[in-house]
Amino acid sequence: MSNKFSTARFSGNEKQQSESSVTNTFVRDKSDNKLFKEIQVEAENTYITEDTIGCWDYDTPIYKIASNLETKFITVTCKSDNSITEELKGIVPFKGRSSTKVAEGSWLGLLNVERKVAGLQELTPEDFYVVDEQRLKYDDEEKAMEQAKIVLYKGIKKVKQQYGLSKIKLVLGQGSTFRDKLPTCRPYKGNRSDSLRPLLLKKLRAWVLENLDSEMAKPRADGENVEADDKIEYYGSDGYKHYRLNNWFSFVALSSDKDAFNSAKYLIDPSQHSGKDNPLKGKFKFPKAMLIEATDRSAGDVVLVSKAGGTKELKGYGYKFLMFQCALGKDQADNYSALSHLGQGLNFGAISAYEVLKPCKTAKETLQATIDTFANLLKYGVQYTDHFGKYHDVTTLEYMNTYFLIAYMNRSTVDTMDFYKLCKAFKVDTSAIENNNLLTQPKKVYVGDEAHTVEIKTLLEDILKNDFKGLKAMKKADQAVVLDTIKEKLLSVDFETHYEMKQEKKVFDKEPKLEHNTSTTE
Repeated sequence: MSNKFSTARFSGNEKQQSESSVTNTFVRDKSDNKLFKEIQVEAENTYITEDTIGCWDYDTPIYKIASNLETKFITVTCKSDNSITEELKGIVPFKGRSSTKVAEGSWLGLLNVERKVAGLQELTPEDFYVVDEQRLKYDDEEKAMEQAKIVLYKGIKKVKQQYGLSKIKLVLGQGSTFRDKLPTCRPYKGNRSDSLRPLLLKKLRAWVLENLDSEMAKPRADGENVEADDKIEYYGSDGYKHYRLNNWFSFVALSSDKDAFNSAKYLIDPSQHSGKDNPLKGKFKFPKAMLIEATDRSAGDVVLVSKAGGTKELKGYGYKFLMFQCALGKDQADNYSALSHLGQGLNFGAISAYEVLKPCKTAKETLQATIDTFANLLKYGVQYTDHFGKYHDVTTLEYMNTYFLIAYMNRSTVDTMDFYKLCKAFKVDTSAIENNNLLTQPKKVYVGDEAHTVEIKTLLEDILKNDFKGLKAMKKADQAVVLDTIKEKLLSVDFETHYEMKQEKKVFDKEPKLEHNTSTTE
């Protein structure tokens, strides 16, 4: 079989540059992973062969390569005088970091000093048009593309050598998916800025698809697009099935996306340290591959990691991490969180999630603990407005299913797994989150307590007859003692017996279909 990464694919100039760029002796990093050492692979040749194909989610790497070929900047132009214009590296050099005050050392701050001396009115950031712009770092596209190919080629070779792979397939994706249509509180990946896409990204992606062992993730039979990480999941799942039958992997997954950690597969995270002054720059964050086992062998694990500022971040793998992503946690990168985005002040963060998930020994126990947590936090169903502006009043089970679908990585194009099926498969008790939105939340209603009313009447009569007797004639010190006694008697009166917590049956525009998903109803 021909090697699709061989330099024969490049033009003469490309071949010369790429070969000269990769002749340095590669020194493999044999150090342990900083996290999850218990699942790191010590000898990859135990699990992979020359026929193993590493399938790499390449959307992010190729974006970074294309982005590094160019310089991004802003152009600021005064609205009232277009002769006042300048190219700057960004907003901070333009006006400083504050949203309310212009920094004296910024471009605008210094301009205002000049204007003040000249007797002119000072300008504000609102007096300017600000336009995001970009330009290539090279003289022309051809030179930029040559450099991009060299960087890409070196990166692939480095990964193959580090993880002992003979074959790598690059996978790209495009378009919106079914997740964008789910009724979540906020839009899927809606927090990503509409910044300019790299100038050569489209051209570089086309070159990869034409010249390297690669593929574009194709839509499902129902027409829904498939993300690159979903396609990688298909390969990872197939590879794991092959491993369980044959003791080696036909496919392994390469991905830096944390979603890849939540299911069974042979996983390679090829992400590398970056940063101008980082002494670890260029080194792999996970030098060793990881073997994540299925739920019949492991429930996975979670750990708490300290972040800058003293906050905690939960990281994990396997089934426990899936429950964190789909229910108990927050995915800031993809902009979804079942609990915090409701805006109900549930105060459930990484530490709370850790306390729920860490003690669990099995996948079933993990799922039940997650369900019980939601049953406690969302006792009366979930009432919310989705990112389309539609109001929902649903059961907690249905709400959990919505967020499970956004986090769960399908194992194939025909995978129809949802939260209902998952709960039935593990035979957990979902009774507390079924049909729990049919009644209103309990409200305090006055019902009266005739016997207690008589007691209060008797108490008041006793105070008037005995405690107030001769009160006016007493000395102030003696009056204080009597008044304290009266106060104590009055404070002892408890009116709670006059009230009950009651719920009322809701009226829906359409009669809801009752859920029967518990294992006890099967």
